[in-house]
Amino acid sequence: MINNAILKLINFFTFGYGVKKIHNQKNVELILDGASKVDHVSVEDNVVVHGTATLNKVFVGKTLFIHGSLSATDSTMQRLESNGYTVLKNCQIDETIIAQGFTQLTDCKTATIKIKGSLRAKGSSLQSILIQKSWPGKHVINLTDTIVQGDVIFENIIGSVVLKGNAHILGNVIGGTVKRV
Repeated sequence: MINNAILKLINFFTFGYGVKKIHNQKNVELILDGASKVDHVSVEDNVVVHGTATLNKVFVGKTLFIHGSLSATDSTMQRLESNGYTVLKNCQIDETIIAQGFTQLTDCKTATIKIKGSLRAKGSSLQSILIQKSWPGKHVINLTDTIVQGDVIFENIIGSVVLKGNAHILGNVIGGTVKRV
């Protein structure tokens, strides 16, 4: 257990040392280089991951920066910035998700999502969604049993929102259409 110190772990994955595993720790700041599995960890400040990250029951007091793929379950953070495939299950993001690439939310709560890529949300509660251009053509987001309290905005692109089950958008859809299936 490391308390009140900056923890820096370097994973020399390409040299055969494998995936870093961190369990039951409380840290001020966490920087992970390489594939990482983080379980039952609380971090007061930021977490930076350069590589694939799997998080379970992790608390991040400020921002989680992911430069690679992310899979997180039962975790809470102030803010998330991800540059890869992002899958969140039963997570709470108090402020904003900024993502580039495919993002999937299941039973999550967040304020704003700003995304360059595709989005699927199921059983989630979102404040608003901003979709930015990431490829030519139409951008589609899929919402199943998800509530968006505010607007869904497609910025300088043609977009479509597909609503399934009890999905609702309480605000407006700007720059796109809505289809219920």
